[in-house]
Amino acid sequence: MAPSDDMKRYANDLWQQAIDQIDEARDALLKSRDRFESDMHRLRQERDRLLIKLGEQTLKLTRKDQLKVPKSVQQTIDRLNQLLDELIDKPRKRQTPKKKAASAKASAPKAESKPAAKKAPAKKAAKKTAKKAAKKATKKVAKKATKKAAKKAVKKAPAKKATKKVAKKATKKAAKKVAKKVTKKK
Repeated sequence: MAPSDDMKRYANDLWQQAIDQIDEARDALLKSRDRFESDMHRLRQERDRLLIKLGEQTLKLTRKDQLKVPKSVQQTIDRLNQLLDELIDKPRKRQTPKKKAASAKASAPKAESKPAAKKAPAKKAAKKTAKKAAKKATKKVAKKATKKAAKKAVKKAPAKKATKKVAKKATKKAAKKVAKKVTKKK
């Protein structure tokens, strides 16, 4: 009976080695995928920066009448110029009531600035609630993923090896993955 026990041990060792190699290959694949995703993200950011730079250069050339553009592009440029003018004019309107000393002139612009002041806290409150909701959602997703990973770890591991260490290790791994996904989504 000794030879059959040796064969079983040998087969179990080979099986464990194969499982370990598969785990190593999976880890290497995940690392390369993460590296690929980070490279893609970096390239997208670079593309966006270049497109912004190209747009700014085109806008400057069209303002100087050095570049002729189609009518549809000219309409977009006109709309952009209009928005830029509004952005520049609004801060000036807010500053003028402070500088003027006449009370009659100052009372009318103050009435205009009060609704704007009321809108800002409403926007801040909306942002806060949105952030809170996002945090709650990410926490829920993280908890679900952690529980799933723990269950998978217990199922994958043989009955003898389903110890607390294995479950904790799988849980930590899943939590890291979820944290990475959550940070990427933001």
